[in-house]
Order: sequence, then C-alpha cells, then structure tokens
Amino acid sequence: MEDLKKTTIESLPAILIDKIYIKSKKLLCKSKWFEPFKELDWGGDGYLNLSIENENVKIFATENYETHLIFQSIDLRDKVYDWIVDNDVESPKYWKKIAQPIKEKLESDNIELIKEGIIDLKNWVKGYEKEHVDNSMNSADLSVFGYDYENWEEGDLWPNPLFDTILEKYKEELSQEDLLNLIEALHNKNEEFADTEAVYTAINYLLENRTPEIELLIVNKISEALKWHEPGHRFYELSLLDRLIDEIFPTFSVQPIIELLENAHEDNLRSEEGDDFVSLAYVALDKSPDEEQAEILKEFIEEYGDQDSN
Repeated sequence: MEDLKKTTIESLPAILIDKIYIKSKKLLCKSKWFEPFKELDWGGDGYLNLSIENENVKIFATENYETHLIFQSIDLRDKVYDWIVDNDVESPKYWKKIAQPIKEKLESDNIELIKEGIIDLKNWVKGYEKEHVDNSMNSADLSVFGYDYENWEEGDLWPNPLFDTILEKYKEELSQEDLLNLIEALHNKNEEFADTEAVYTAINYLLENRTPEIELLIVNKISEALKWHEPGHRFYELSLLDRLIDEIFPTFSVQPIIELLENAHEDNLRSEEGDDFVSLAYVALDKSPDEEQAEILKEFIEEYGDQDSN
C-alpha cells in the first residue's frame, strides 16, 4: 500500500453538500459533485488514503456522488464534519463568515469605510465569478446582506435596506467611481438579486450629471454584467433589464446605444423571442446620428428587428 498522503483538516477540498449523514465512525456526504478530490492520489483499492492529524482516514466515492469518509476515531470525524459545514460554499454559515467583514464596513457611519466596503464587495463578487467561470448558475449569495423579502412584491425591484440607506444617506458623498463599483458588485452574476433596486437608483444618480462619457461607463458596466445572465428571457416590466431598456437606455445619446448593441448577445438583440435591444436602434435613428452611425443602426434593425414592421 502507498504511504499515506498527509494533510490537515483545513487543506481538505471543500465539498458541495446537500446532506451529511453521520453513522458510527463514517461520514456519508451526499455530494453534488466529486470534483474536489479529482486531482488527489487514489490507492489501488479504490480508496483515497489520507493521514489527518496522524490518523488514517479512507475516502471513496460512489457513482451517484456519495462521498464516504471513514475514520478511526469519532473525535476526528466530528472535527472534519464541523470543518465541512463551515466551508461548504452553499452553506449560509459560510456566506455569513465571508460577508461579515464587508457588511460591518457597509454598516459603518464612516463614509470612507463604506467606500472600502463597496470595493471589497465588488472584489468578492468578481473573485467568486472568476472561480466559478464555467458555472453560470453559481453566484455569490448577496442575500446575506439583508434583502427585504417581506416588503417585496412581484414586479418590484429587490429592496435592500443596507444598500438603499447608503445611497439615500450618502448620495452627495459617493463619487462616480463609488456608484459604478456598487453597480458592478450588485449586478454581476447574482441571479435573482441582479434586480436590485439599488442598481437602478445608482444609475439614476449617475445620470443627474449626464454626459456621453458617463452613459458609456454605465453601458460598459451593464454589458459586462449581461455576460452572466442568460439572454432572451425578458420578463417585460418585471426586471431591472426591462426598466433599463424601456426607461433608461432610450434617453442615451447615439454612440452609447451603439456600444450597447455591439456588446450584446444576439438573443439580447432580437425583437422576436429575444430581449428586444434592437428597439433601441429605432430610438437612436431618431436622434440625428451621423452617416456612419445611421448605417450601423440600420444593419442592426435589418438583422434583428421585427421584419413585419420593416
């Protein structure tokens, strides 16, 4: 038999767990995926042999992704169990542990700490995206920042007392960069919470000092965020994307609209079975584009517009 691979509890790969069953000196983890152990060395008998705190632990997986960990002592079993629960990336306990330092900054009365918290939040979300780039359905769980479920109704954007209060209380002290950071943090790969009211508020704050350059900055942030959201599934009147298309983007000047169209997925663009970004091309044509801009807009309409109206 091979020498035992020595490791520590803390260096064990985190496991995505639905349920953990304890039986005698065994942990049975109903794993969604066994990928974390893929790169480790397996023994010839089908077990992964580890030495954890000088104790031999055997690990093996079944075809339906059940992970069995067999210990010599109940004490070590319980230590590993606690570590898995604390580090399971789908565990509310895990999210709170990661988010708490950020939340403390955001809840501060010190505007400089709040600004640091916004940057930390953005970096956390984007770092999580990078780690899970191949899994479009896995996103940083922003629910730990206190979304207001009780006062949310279908058709509303998600209220969040923490972010809403920051925007209301510190509106005059938040810079353009602060607002853009908040948009980037809250609208990137956050599944249902991409429809956060604070994003809509921050965009409107930016547009109070509107310039084509500010419009382009907003377009860039939204275009980047849209890479994480499946195109072609508008809810019509129910989402942040609907409100951007219906209320915000039509007020933009020609070149930012063209940039938005050029960065969009074809399913964002389509009028039929799409998100109807192409409707913005019609709007932009009425804004006296130059000859080159008009040609670009007409090409979008020809390819993605409603053919019955052409």
